[in-house]
Amino acid sequence: MRILVYSSNYHPEPIGIAPLMTELAEGLVAKGHGVRVVAAMPNYPQRKIYPDYRGQLYCEEEHNGVKIQRCYVAVHPDPGVITRILLGSSFALFSFFHALKGWRPDIILWTNQPMLAVIPVACLKLIYGCPVVLCQPKDLQSSLALLQA
Repeated sequence: MRILVYSSNYHPEPIGIAPLMTELAEGLVAKGHGVRVVAAMPNYPQRKIYPDYRGQLYCEEEHNGVKIQRCYVAVHPDPGVITRILLGSSFALFSFFHALKGWRPDIILWTNQPMLAVIPVACLKLIYGCPVVLCQPKDLQSSLALLQA
């Protein structure tokens, strides 16, 4: 199965949802699935884009068999309301165009962070004609335990 993981946070971010999504994606690859991830440039927990990723609008890389498609996000160290809206809006806008590059998924796994990503995810569902599964972090922990077994 070809799985598109839509999560603003992913490896190499060390805490939060990133390690959970990374482990889930790599576990799916280990089970024989094709996995590509659409994510923001790494920025958490410092809320600054990591040095190796600065100055780029888009980049692609592979880590442990997972194709990662990253996009620019407007991130600011101050986690205020306006900066959070800018972060979510920039991820929703830039990630959509990047998600169109690559193979057609059979399913989209989406985390609701940021919530504005519901817009591109809904558009991708219509374009690709595939189901969308909302992954909540608390649900992922039990799913990851099953993958480990």
